[in-house]
Amino acid sequence: MKTIHGDVGTPLHVGEDLTVRGTLRAGAVVADGCLLLVHGNLRGIVTLGHRSLLALGGTFGAYLDDNRGTLAVAGVVATPVETIPGTLLVAPNSAVTVAGRTGQLGADGVVRRIEDVLDIRLTSGVALRWDSASTTFVPQPSDVFDRLAHLVRPADDPEGGA
Repeated sequence: MKTIHGDVGTPLHVGEDLTVRGTLRAGAVVADGCLLLVHGNLRGIVTLGHRSLLALGGTFGAYLDDNRGTLAVAGVVATPVETIPGTLLVAPNSAVTVAGRTGQLGADGVVRRIEDVLDIRLTSGVALRWDSASTTFVPQPSDVFDRLAHLVRPADDPEGGA
């Protein structure tokens, strides 16, 4: 898989599987069936094609214009989740913004006040799916964050903390 290191200041058009280590300042367009792994930050406008996956270890502060794939975030979802269309998966212990308030998302799907440093485990086998109909997070089995683990795991942390 190709890798880009550093910041990208223009919209990134992804037509093949790609890894970015840095910041996407102007968003991304991910084509149908493509995978975009990001270890860093994402801002701007994002479009996800059919069956595409954008997996981010870092901060999502973008506007998701069209989501026909899956957005998976381990870290911080700064964009209010109720404004994010389509499938959103969030790693347990990530920070999320819901209805104007930011809190820590527990493995049970409950958002609580952030008490300490976020300890995010990418290999838990669980993702929390935002259900816009009930405005809650629903735990579900998933290995989506295993794809990010190799990007964010320090060499001395075999457990995969971020």
